[in-house]
Amino acid sequence: YSLNEGSRPTVVRGSAGLYYDTVYLVMYENAIQGNGTGRYLNVTRTPSQTGAPDFPNTINGSPSSRGITQNAEVVSPDFKNMYAMHYQAQLEQALTNDLSVTLGYIHSNGRMIPVYRQINCRPVGTSLADGRPRYSTVASNATSGAATVTPCTNKVNPAFNNVIQVESGGTSNYDAMQLQFNKRISQGYQFSVNYTLSKARDNAPERNLQGVGAVTQSDPSNREFDRGYGVADQRHTLSATFVARPQFNIESRSLAYLLNNNQLSFIATAGSGETFPITTNFDLNADGILNDIPVGYERNAGRSPAGVNVDFRYSRVIPLNERFKLEVMAEARNIFNINSTATFTNTAFT
Repeated sequence: YSLNEGSRPTVVRGSAGLYYDTVYLVMYENAIQGNGTGRYLNVTRTPSQTGAPDFPNTINGSPSSRGITQNAEVVSPDFKNMYAMHYQAQLEQALTNDLSVTLGYIHSNGRMIPVYRQINCRPVGTSLADGRPRYSTVASNATSGAATVTPCTNKVNPAFNNVIQVESGGTSNYDAMQLQFNKRISQGYQFSVNYTLSKARDNAPERNLQGVGAVTQSDPSNREFDRGYGVADQRHTLSATFVARPQFNIESRSLAYLLNNNQLSFIATAGSGETFPITTNFDLNADGILNDIPVGYERNAGRSPAGVNVDFRYSRVIPLNERFKLEVMAEARNIFNINSTATFTNTAFT
């Protein structure tokens, strides 16, 4: 909606939408293959573990006959497709015929996000310092004093080890403020500067992403314990583009040929750190699932350093005749050779 017209118009924009996602087929594939019948079974054993065959023999017979308690993976009977509700509002003000500034707000709610949960354990009555129930007791080795634990000693169904159920109860919230400063092409150049201040939080561990730590609900009895910053949370982001194609009106044809038909462009991005998980290498609550969140931390508590990157492109247009032109271009990425953090490892407490 245009609030006023003329040479300095003011424009208001708004939008809202409801978006449904498709079902992750891998959830049903895992449930069909890992349905507990033993028809499909993946077993790993070290030589000293129960059920390990003598090398080079393979495991044969039923899992139970070899002393192996198998896992199962199921889909909740009331599972629903996830969806998101998106809202956006913008106010754009023209400053000149070519310059404008825009203020915007974005809000997004995710609902029915898939969450994986251990459902085969009952609490044993003790709990961690942050209130998470324990599903087994911790014993100390009489000789070394090291802590040992037999996970999930109070099983709902003793015929199985872990029973992981995918449920559709996860939620997410994203809020962002956007500032844009744009100049349309004129006087031989154009540019755009965009800044976003945002926050993303959810309670759905990233089961379907690689290298993000925990893949099941940290506390099987309380989904809200996993409420934390999402893997895509980034507080500040700034991007800027600049394109210049200057034209020079000079008498010398050879000099005009060299100076004209050149185009230079830059893309610069900067952002605050992204999240990563901090976990333990010990099954703290003894639910049979490793990579628990340490006491006193929340999910995705780690934050990487800020990052900056600048890319450059040069192109030249060579007229061949009235109908055809040849464009030659060269691109350079990360022209200042700035190091960027790609992956964090060894982020687990012992």
